[in-house]
Amino acid sequence: MLAALAVFAAPAVAQPAQPDPVVTAAQGYQLRLLGGGLTAGRRGLHSYPVFLFGISRSEAIQRVAALRGRANGAGNSNCGGRTLNFARFGTMTLWFRSNRWVGWSLTGPAGRRPIRTEDDLGIGTLRGEIGDADRDQPVFRPTARGTEFVFEDMHGLLAGRGRQARVAALWAGTTCRG
Repeated sequence: MLAALAVFAAPAVAQPAQPDPVVTAAQGYQLRLLGGGLTAGRRGLHSYPVFLFGISRSEAIQRVAALRGRANGAGNSNCGGRTLNFARFGTMTLWFRSNRWVGWSLTGPAGRRPIRTEDDLGIGTLRGEIGDADRDQPVFRPTARGTEFVFEDMHGLLAGRGRQARVAALWAGTTCRG
């Protein structure tokens, strides 16, 4: 008589989530804009890793510094009755509240290593090139500053008029715009 052999699998043990790797410019990665944070990617490839608002100040600074170099300024700013801390990397500013990363802002000019989205939206992009037929379209509105827009959880300001106006500033999350 043959004996039956029973095999039982051990229950799966949940492993702690590993943080996304910190990638560097020396590895060929570029910093990219994202409405809910930032990301990195190699030229011609999709973005990875993604780092979202809410991570610690030190992690956000470490990730951006690995891609853009050391911060060239830091401090506090009173923003409409609330204080935000910031770290500046050239034309990009990271904004923090209570040691958590809450936003970014980017101004011009674009420079020799421009920071853009995966789809090439950045400082200097023409108004007519913002958005495409496969996604939600940007919403434009006149303000005291000029024409502002919202697109994929990012906000922007245009310089100039009509379809030839160009993106002069971009921001996402909680920022201090004075």
